[in-house]
Amino acid sequence: MKNIAYHFFACGLCCFLSGCSNPQPQQALQNHLNKSMAQSTPSQTQNSPEQNLASFANISCDDIQNPQYQQAVLNAINVIRHQPQQCGKIAYSATHSLKWNNQLQTSSTAHALDISQRQILSHVGRSGENLRARIKKTGYKGGGGENLATGQSNLKQVLENWLALSPGHCDNLMKPQFKDYAITCVRNDVTHRTYWVQHFGTGKTKNEFRFFICFNKM
Repeated sequence: MKNIAYHFFACGLCCFLSGCSNPQPQQALQNHLNKSMAQSTPSQTQNSPEQNLASFANISCDDIQNPQYQQAVLNAINVIRHQPQQCGKIAYSATHSLKWNNQLQTSSTAHALDISQRQILSHVGRSGENLRARIKKTGYKGGGGENLATGQSNLKQVLENWLALSPGHCDNLMKPQFKDYAITCVRNDVTHRTYWVQHFGTGKTKNEFRFFICFNKM
């Protein structure tokens, strides 16, 4: 398995990696949420944030949108944030927990559906929207961050890749300015390849936007 990380830090246009396809995004988003809610039986919903990240290996891409997994999914990011992390040259101390945000879930799900249909990793949506526009569209107030990835099969793998493959992804995971959080994973209907979108939010305090891609070539 070969891992390649693409790094972006911007307030505007980032990397664009070609694309195609079309279906109606709103209907596709609703269909995906309905399908996800009907799938899977959660195996862990009340785990302590201090548990080892390895315990999240059994949460697959298909489980991520199931609301019954929401607490376990949130615990996973906080396992990382509750420990000191070295992100490139920056040493982060353990920091506060993130809380789940439904508006960020809406923006991350819409973008995951978009990039999975086009089979690309890009911070620019089909209609030209960047992260700022996607988050604002949901009514969320404040700045944000975005990590993208493709090819990972479970929550543990994608979080470990984001931590290890670049300081930029790691920064987003550890930034104390971030308060709110959501993550989405979607499979392409034909190739079944996974596409992960992680959104962070600052709340009303900051308007900085940070975008990073993590590509896991299988």
